[in-house]
Amino acid sequence: IEAGAHPESIETVAGHLRDLAEIERLDALKLYRGRRNGICALTKLELEGEEQWNKKASEKQLHELFKSDPWLIRPEFNRPVVSDEDLNKLATKLAQRLGIDRFSPPQKDGKDDHTRPDLVFVMADSTMPSCITIVELKSPSLPLESSHLDQLEAYMRKVEEFVESELSDRHCVVQGILIGAMPEPDSTAEGAKHLR
Repeated sequence: IEAGAHPESIETVAGHLRDLAEIERLDALKLYRGRRNGICALTKLELEGEEQWNKKASEKQLHELFKSDPWLIRPEFNRPVVSDEDLNKLATKLAQRLGIDRFSPPQKDGKDDHTRPDLVFVMADSTMPSCITIVELKSPSLPLESSHLDQLEAYMRKVEEFVESELSDRHCVVQGILIGAMPEPDSTAEGAKHLR
């Protein structure tokens, strides 16, 4: 921009444009490599899940992958930098209510805690959330059951109660995503039939 305001020659401007194009190319390659690595990691976990079917194996790795690369769930899920103090306070209150992130209780006997969701995303406009998405992850090596959906719906109810008490003056949508391996279409297990 500075060179364009007082160009000494078209060569100077062209040189700056070439530099800018190279920076953009490198940034695009960095983004592509990061996305490719995330997709390859997800594919690997899916294949491992098929190989280790009916054995609880890779839920923790799946959780870590989606936490570091949330765009794998939905492109708009990201880690936005929020400078608005009020929204930060609200997010902290929500995290406390759900017992997630730094508010999660220590694990007992190495067992998973089934009383709190795996991931929570807050989409905000201005200073208030307009949509809160709860994500519940299950191991790709275990078939989903209706109890997993019940678990997600319980988390959603908890958040809806929070929204009602803390954001009663504002409309906020609470939605849920259950991620896992669908049960076999011919499974006769009651939980699988109910989920389908």
